[in-house]
Amino acid sequence: MIRVGMIGTGRIAARFVDELRCVVQDGQIKLTCVYNPHPGSAAHFASQHGIERYTDQLDEFLSLVDAVYIATPHETHVPYAQKMLASGKHVLCEKPLALREMDAADLFVLAKEKNLVCMEAIKTAYCPGFLALQKLIEQGVIGRVHDVEACFTKIGAAAGRESWGDYAGSFLELGSYCLLPVVRLLGVETKQAHTWSLKSVTGCDSYTKLLFEHETQCATVKTGLGVKSDGELMIAGEKGYIHVPSPWWLTKKIEVRHENPNQVEVYEYPFEGGGLRYEIAAFIEHIRMKKQQAEQEDEKPDHQQSNSNLTEEESIWMARQMEQFLLQRKCDYNSERVKEQKEVTAEKQQNKPKIWAHRGCSMQYPENTLLAFEKAAQVTGLTGIELDVQLTQDGQLVVIHDERLDRTTTGSGYVKDYTLSQIKALSITPSGEDEPYVHHGTYLQISTLAEVFDLLKPYCVKTGLQINIELKNSVLPYEGMEEKVLAMVDAYELADFVIYSSFNHASMGRIKQLFPEVRTGLLSGDILQAMEHLQMYQADALHPCNTGMAINYETVQQLLESKIPIRVWNGYEPLFGQKKPLGNCDLEKYMLLGATDFITNVPERYLQ
Repeated sequence: MIRVGMIGTGRIAARFVDELRCVVQDGQIKLTCVYNPHPGSAAHFASQHGIERYTDQLDEFLSLVDAVYIATPHETHVPYAQKMLASGKHVLCEKPLALREMDAADLFVLAKEKNLVCMEAIKTAYCPGFLALQKLIEQGVIGRVHDVEACFTKIGAAAGRESWGDYAGSFLELGSYCLLPVVRLLGVETKQAHTWSLKSVTGCDSYTKLLFEHETQCATVKTGLGVKSDGELMIAGEKGYIHVPSPWWLTKKIEVRHENPNQVEVYEYPFEGGGLRYEIAAFIEHIRMKKQQAEQEDEKPDHQQSNSNLTEEESIWMARQMEQFLLQRKCDYNSERVKEQKEVTAEKQQNKPKIWAHRGCSMQYPENTLLAFEKAAQVTGLTGIELDVQLTQDGQLVVIHDERLDRTTTGSGYVKDYTLSQIKALSITPSGEDEPYVHHGTYLQISTLAEVFDLLKPYCVKTGLQINIELKNSVLPYEGMEEKVLAMVDAYELADFVIYSSFNHASMGRIKQLFPEVRTGLLSGDILQAMEHLQMYQADALHPCNTGMAINYETVQQLLESKIPIRVWNGYEPLFGQKKPLGNCDLEKYMLLGATDFITNVPERYLQ
């Protein structure tokens, strides 16, 4: 039995659990324990994925495992790997294995001394398509290779660790993938490397382009978090070229092209699941080979060194590129231009962000209920409350987020298929649960918009509390919803206290046509998309998700200079009934990106 342990509980860790189960066929591999220095995170992850043991104590963890998968922030990879190897544990470490050449080399020396496996987890290196790509080139289908171009970009990482900290940025996050075909096809003897990076407001590179020179070959690597490009792989040879379409790192299709444009050979390969199963299978195989060699006292050359899909020399070369990049970035970020940009941004961010309650105090109490709204209205310093409206079958405005009733009530099906009286017969449940929530001996119900206005109007008049009404008409059109909401706001004389928002930007345009003087905000997962529609629909504010904020200087400066409210909503916080832990949220980060307001499930956290 190989007992596998996991260090770290982030996004990639969850994928690893699922992929490991696909590899386990003979019952000889088992995920026995998960470690996280934050015990709450470890407990939640273990519960969520059915792992028997969890701990925040490394000594306990070491007693329960034979091999370790490290999925922690980049800068912690080497310390954890050193500790595990020194304690006699095989190591599979997420990329980049190391950020310094010497650290990578030392890890492999330690692994050899202990007769252990130490592998860098770059899934592409182990997948069938990429291995087939190498064979095609070895067979000479395009002749001698002279140029390699690899690109990997993604946007929407403003809230993640990828964009914050000393070891963040597009190259450190994505560069390992793009470096792989370069070192695999051109080798480790690089003559020179040239780097160009676009610096972001967060201090990291939002886009980087590297040019490598070899004796008679060259390579280009492009990575981006704030700039999008085609994620393709191009390999140029004397007889033709190979094109691997985006996303090339999930190698499924290879096109071999020639001088004659009509001469094209297309090869297709499987890429199952998220691809981690290929690196896991290789890791397990190397462990078994190590054990066989030890049992037989075999004097053969080290199996990992000679047959691994990712060699030690390649991992060390990639660590060298990371080290040189960090040195270059340190010099660039101390440049006068960057200092000036930082000073301008700091000058424009003098005020603390305004705090809004997202569906009320929705982590402590059931969302979008009168109870959650009342608790929020009583929080001192709160700017406003955000809520959602749907239409019933008989045309009544009710306050509920989902188009369906299943997640937050005892009912099932669509809100639009129920009359108001049928809706009122249902009880509120914690998010995702079946049993009704009981408060002081009574069940909560879905509220009408009128009932919410009855509750909140005194607070609006007395303290200036604002109400953000999100029209839930981006999935279902709800014909006439705009007129109904406007009419009810007018009837309650709350026009000065209400802001309208929707993911359906045309709906906000309709609101403006009906009443030009009202305030509207454009909801979006991507702030750039909302910015495009700002003038088109004459909106007054942007309401982006925290994951979709822009990080490039020019865009952030444009937002700051526009003076419009940027109300950011946090898509990571738990709702009442959800068991995931509440992470830390630094509001200054989002202010740096242009946020003026913050819409949160836990307003009391920031105001009390």
